[in-house]
Amino acid sequence: IALAKVEADVEKIVENKPEKGVSVGFVPNAKYRWYLKVHEDNVNEENNNPRIANRVSKDRWILVGFVILAFFLPLGIVPLFDLDEGAFSEATREMLLNHNYITTYLNGDLRFDKPILIYWLQAISVSIFGLNEFALRLPSAIAGAFWAGSIYWFSKRYFDEKIAFLATIFMVGSLQIGIIAKAAIADSLLNMFIAFS
Repeated sequence: IALAKVEADVEKIVENKPEKGVSVGFVPNAKYRWYLKVHEDNVNEENNNPRIANRVSKDRWILVGFVILAFFLPLGIVPLFDLDEGAFSEATREMLLNHNYITTYLNGDLRFDKPILIYWLQAISVSIFGLNEFALRLPSAIAGAFWAGSIYWFSKRYFDEKIAFLATIFMVGSLQIGIIAKAAIADSLLNMFIAFS
């Protein structure tokens, strides 16, 4: 019933605005998409306005700073504190020690609990920065940054710049995501790929 009502409302709106030449098929949030199409000239004017462009640029720099502050700066401050962080880190250390980049081991036993991509990324990071907390957590922080970027891009595409800014700020500032993005575990990488899909 709700679907038919939205389609009927969109048809009425389009019928009342024939001079714009808008054809709207049913898509999620069709009223909003129609509104954007009809007001496209106003949106383009706003995008060309230097004051608005400066505000948008400033908002993006605020987001970048917030991501760096929340995800990257605290990486090496706290020692590994979780059982999972220790398991992932030790498996990566054994991978580098044995030069076996296909099969993961934990304390000499096979470890097939998680996909191998996180171990490879941690191994690359450890090879560059040495075996420390920062290097082991860096792949999670990078995945968290891309995760935040995907939230921003999606929100900007389907809503607007302000909503994208707020959604990303709330995502980066939430406690659980802040923990996940700074932990040497696979969760941040997994959530990044879920957000990309």
